[in-house]
Amino acid sequence: MSLWSQKLAEALEQHSWFAEAEHVLLFVSLPDEPDTKSLLNKYSNKKNLYLPAVIGDDIEVRIFKSAEQLNRGAFDILEPNGDTLADLSVLDLVVTPGVAFDKEGHRLGRGRGYYDRLFARKELRAKRIGYAFPFQIVEAVPTEPYDRKMDSVLQVP
Repeated sequence: MSLWSQKLAEALEQHSWFAEAEHVLLFVSLPDEPDTKSLLNKYSNKKNLYLPAVIGDDIEVRIFKSAEQLNRGAFDILEPNGDTLADLSVLDLVVTPGVAFDKEGHRLGRGRGYYDRLFARKELRAKRIGYAFPFQIVEAVPTEPYDRKMDSVLQVP
């Protein structure tokens, strides 16, 4: 794990939203994203963790118990084969990846709108925190009317 990934994980663990959250949607990091595997391992028995699975044009939120249940899914991303979370209103926090974030909380994703469609669902009331390396925090990212902002973007030096 890179030093930046380690610092981000520590900053997230110390963030009050994460500390207080019982139900957290994380993600399995791609090689160019901050590593989340240590968080998944550390908190799989301490919090109710969930991971996204791409189904068609949408994200399905699935229950995560252990790395053994991960399989390659859409776009060759590891996804859980566990049960689907039926009630998104139980989520307290969504830790969100992105290509870039700006200081206003706007997020530039990979261009398919999966997270924006998830965030548009009325039953999802969880706080959204952007999770990115320092060089991914920029002055401004291009936005579209359907883009959903983060409530916060985690920043480390």
